Amino acid sequence: MAGAGIVATCAAHDAMAQRSGDVLHLVGLNPPSASIHEEYTFDVQRAFMPVFNNLVIFDQAATHHTMKEIKPDLAESWSWDSSHTVLTFRLRTAVKWHDGQPFSAKDVKCTWDTLRGAREAGWRNNPRAGWYQNLKDVTVDNDRQVSFHLARPQPSLLEYLASGLSPVYPCHVSAQQMRSAPIGTGPFKVAKFERGKSVQLVRNPDYFKKGHPYLDGVTIRFLAGGSMMNQELGFTSGIYDQINLPYNKVAQLQLTNPKARCEIKKTSTELVLVFNHAALPFNDVNVRRAFAYAIDRNAFLRISNNAFNVGSLFRSDSEWGRPASALAAFPGYGPDTKANLAQAQQLMRQAGYGPEKPLNVELITRNSDSYLAPTTLVADQLSKIYVNAKINLLESSVWYATRARKNYQLAVDVVGTAVDDPDDYFSRLTCQSPTNISNYCKKEFDEQIAAQSQELDPAKRKALVLKIDDELMSDAVRPTLYHSAIGYCTQPYVKGLTISDNGGHFNSFRLDDTWLDK
Repeated sequence: MAGAGIVATCAAHDAMAQRSGDVLHLVGLNPPSASIHEEYTFDVQRAFMPVFNNLVIFDQAATHHTMKEIKPDLAESWSWDSSHTVLTFRLRTAVKWHDGQPFSAKDVKCTWDTLRGAREAGWRNNPRAGWYQNLKDVTVDNDRQVSFHLARPQPSLLEYLASGLSPVYPCHVSAQQMRSAPIGTGPFKVAKFERGKSVQLVRNPDYFKKGHPYLDGVTIRFLAGGSMMNQELGFTSGIYDQINLPYNKVAQLQLTNPKARCEIKKTSTELVLVFNHAALPFNDVNVRRAFAYAIDRNAFLRISNNAFNVGSLFRSDSEWGRPASALAAFPGYGPDTKANLAQAQQLMRQAGYGPEKPLNVELITRNSDSYLAPTTLVADQLSKIYVNAKINLLESSVWYATRARKNYQLAVDVVGTAVDDPDDYFSRLTCQSPTNISNYCKKEFDEQIAAQSQELDPAKRKALVLKIDDELMSDAVRPTLYHSAIGYCTQPYVKGLTISDNGGHFNSFRLDDTWLDK
């Protein structure tokens, strides 16, 4: 028996040794900083999620993330009280930050006190504050236990906490350092971060998950504009171990890389037309409806590299969505594009515009390959309803700053939901949300959102959600152009990297179970 134990131990050690070593090479867009909590884009999270841990995390091996796939991380266990308003976490012991300081319950409180606006930490932005408007307090019960206290029930809270956008931050490290050289508890440490060039991560030898991570490091190179050609050439030449690309280019890539493991994933990302409701004339619902009627969504499916599905706020095949045929009564969703265009022109004439008096607007978008083609199509379709849309392409840092300041008239934007729950979709449209870049605000709408958020009965909640969705489409608050899909191609030797089909680009890059079978 003792011999068998020795053999088993040696076999486990050999398996571990086979998985250990080497560096994973990825590619991404240039993030504005390294601070996940301060930034809006998943480019930050994708590069720096391996540096951190959450209280809980979506199972990194799951292909679809739901409440059932939530696993322990810095919290060993959790439980709700009978009122469903207090969520208590039991924390791990002997966890250290990368600078050697001990992790404690106080770090959890510091992080979420800052997120809910009760603590000043020097953050420049707080884009997920809308997630925690219902969070009244976080209490340190003892060194190993914290409790989240809600004003009302909110089932989505646990999913928010499992997202890659919800790392625990250290109390003792300044916001300035977290933007350039962040300290976490995660499987990898930041060795070097050069804006516009790359980030280099190295293995954390003191990681609390013994034997992990398998990799020695991770390098993410940043491409200006997200050039697809550079990604594909880099993958083919072996520079990159994994890339994401337009799903309609996957077959072509596999012709030159027959051993590559490629898959097409529907995403929780949509392209939207964003009006600044505080800027004339977009405070006029009929002008917004005219723009919505002018949009031929099927044209986007034909020309855009990522367009995959026509839907409302929700993907048509999601738990909360409806098929396109059920949306025909709403502006721009009817099958007769000529009738839609005529309706749009009539509404614009009623608003005082026409061939002799066009509406001149600046249409901003991010300077990236995936944004340019659909934005050009939007401008072309709007030209048919007496709109001269001048496109202004903004580099990433300027783009996010302009959105945050709400200094624009009209924008084509990508909206990604990290959590497949209505709370996340609606959080960008409530009056006080920092991610509400549209300046849309209706008190009664906020009340409806709160009502669906606390409903524990799934059928009742969906009915409330669809009612809200109807109102958003009828008033053309933020028209959805299309829902997207992404092609992911991975070198055959990359193991243990699974990307979920709902928010995976936000939640699937912890990388502590990833290894290279070379």
